Amino acid sequence: MQIRTQKNRSGLARFWLAVVFGLCAVVGAVRLQAQVSPDDPDSEAKVVHDSELLDAWDKIAQRIRRGESWDVLSADLRVAIERYDLSEHVGRCQQLLTSIDAVIKSPPPAADISDETDVAVLIQALPSTSILHRLAIVPNFYYESVEQFVWDYYAERMVTFVPDPAMVLYSRGPMVIDPLIECLGDVRATRSVGTSEEGYRTPVVVRVCDVALGLIESLSGCTFRESRGNTHLISEWTPEERSALEQSIRRWRSETQTMSLTDAIVWQIENGPEKLQIQMVDTLIARKRNAEALVYLQKAYREGGGGNPSQTAIRLVQAGSREPLDHIHQLADKGSRIDRDMVMLIAHHGEPRDFQLLVSLVESSTPGVERASAQMVQMIVESLRAAKDRQAVLAVPVHVAVIRIMEDEWSELLAASAPRHAFPPILDMSVYAIQRATGLGFGMKDESDTFDRARSCRAVLTWWEEEGEGAYGLEQNKPHAPVGIR
Repeated sequence: MQIRTQKNRSGLARFWLAVVFGLCAVVGAVRLQAQVSPDDPDSEAKVVHDSELLDAWDKIAQRIRRGESWDVLSADLRVAIERYDLSEHVGRCQQLLTSIDAVIKSPPPAADISDETDVAVLIQALPSTSILHRLAIVPNFYYESVEQFVWDYYAERMVTFVPDPAMVLYSRGPMVIDPLIECLGDVRATRSVGTSEEGYRTPVVVRVCDVALGLIESLSGCTFRESRGNTHLISEWTPEERSALEQSIRRWRSETQTMSLTDAIVWQIENGPEKLQIQMVDTLIARKRNAEALVYLQKAYREGGGGNPSQTAIRLVQAGSREPLDHIHQLADKGSRIDRDMVMLIAHHGEPRDFQLLVSLVESSTPGVERASAQMVQMIVESLRAAKDRQAVLAVPVHVAVIRIMEDEWSELLAASAPRHAFPPILDMSVYAIQRATGLGFGMKDESDTFDRARSCRAVLTWWEEEGEGAYGLEQNKPHAPVGIR
């Protein structure tokens, strides 16, 4: 009995010892957790800080645009950074704070800004005066609707804030390029605020260096900034990247200072980054400097240079040359293959004689017999879908020719009234193209069955023979008001 009791006591002691050690381990873990938690907050706290700091960023950005005191803005942004220091956006906000503080430390600009204001004073005034944000971000973006680059577009129409040192600088012309080059490292904030297209669409505050580059590219007609993905502003680049850009602009300036602006653009086209060549050619064409653009384009086209041959051909035609279009005729005369890029060139920029070539190619084909002919006709019809306005009208005879050479197919469907899915898509595309260009219906709608679609083909040919060719034929090239079957 005594021995048994002794064993029990020994086991009980081991049990309580294990409990004590376990409690010590738990307490140690709790203490360790207590020590670690302040430095490793949970994700919910980070999310809250992210949201609050973004909200503060948004409000401060709008106040920048409204022209509030830089001192007050700096103080409020500093408080927000300290309060929401767990946010991943602290670094970005800190950069903005630094750029605002740089404005505060800058000497005050002259009270009045006019056409006579000194260039150095104008540059100092950029952070304290409204500028045009979109011009700063995409100064050389090509708008087809107005056929002008953005800076030219706004300057011509004087859409600006008053006073606006950026536009006053722009009005000075190339003489301000050299002092602007000295500002490519200036990351002071401006009053220009836009909205990011990425992420949370957070506000973007444009810096002096962004405006400087926009003005340099606009005044010079050159493009120096290569794309950095979605990073549109050089103020968001690294200092090393901005320095490399500055050096490339300085090299261009030193090589072209005694040249005319046109020759300076050509120099940059030939010596700058290859991916920017077409963009700079667009600058010349948009400014109606076609003779200068042709100097580069003809050389690039004949030597097979210029990066993308089809893009070079398009620009060559836009600059007033028929060389690429005439080359298509020469290939056709030799029986050589005509590819999609060539038909697309005609669809966008062709003249009546070029569309007549497509008519001849269609009429000489046998799509129901030869697979190659069928593929060529389909390629022509699909490419012509890109034609707009005048070119869409010029394409009408080509689509009529397609319907004519495929008459056997739709005539059989008309006689048999086959299911809708049997109707050739290529005929659908041609009839729709004729409808779009002429405004006539020919009895075909989206819900039409095969029989009505085949009937519309017959209606197109009847209309063409009776009156369509007289109104839309390539020889006349003067389409009248739509008449006939609706």
